[in-house]
Amino acid sequence: MQKKIRLNHLKNKHEGQKCIVIGGGPSLNHEIQLDYFKKLKETKNYIIIGTNVSAFEIIEPDYHIFMDRWFWQKFYKKINNLKNCIKLSQIETEYKKSLKLPLGEDIVRIPTNGIFQPLMSNNRGRKCNNVGSSSLSIAEYLGLKEIYLFGIDMKLDNNNQKNFHDYYKEKNKSDIEIVKNNINNHYTNILSIIKKLEKININTFSCSKESRLNNDIQFIEPDTLL
Repeated sequence: MQKKIRLNHLKNKHEGQKCIVIGGGPSLNHEIQLDYFKKLKETKNYIIIGTNVSAFEIIEPDYHIFMDRWFWQKFYKKINNLKNCIKLSQIETEYKKSLKLPLGEDIVRIPTNGIFQPLMSNNRGRKCNNVGSSSLSIAEYLGLKEIYLFGIDMKLDNNNQKNFHDYYKEKNKSDIEIVKNNINNHYTNILSIIKKLEKININTFSCSKESRLNNDIQFIEPDTLL
């Protein structure tokens, strides 16, 4: 029987390597061809971290992270079908009493009430308030030193869409101003963690031309990674 993976098994597992983080922003529809991430994975030059829907709609990554109970209860069958990646979540700790479906046995538990950066440190730092910043904390924990962001847009597109898909429409019924405020909060959170990572020589790059983060971090053309 294969030994169950626990979070501490992953500490510095990919020390010094590079990674790709795939978010859920609308730039994935506008900028990236569907087979791009397949080609990227074939190079074997990067560890791929998928977030939420991107992990099963775009490509099965090396790691998949999700953070909220609605996502698990809506997509648990698709998540369970991901057989060749390591799945991580903290939601059973945070929402256990109100979680309709328990997490699958193959999901690596992050045993905290939310995800923090640095992850699992005795000196708990900043709480990650979105899956993008959570993926940065995971990347640091894995020992990764260069992080390339796709679909971490941190803004609405011209059609007031904040995702490359429509799955969240039934979940998010807030008016547009509330959505904008949420995006601004997420942007502040992720940028603060990027700046913290810079201080320990972990560099983060944007690979989405439409990303708001391009005002603050270096943009890298996606084709140069292949």
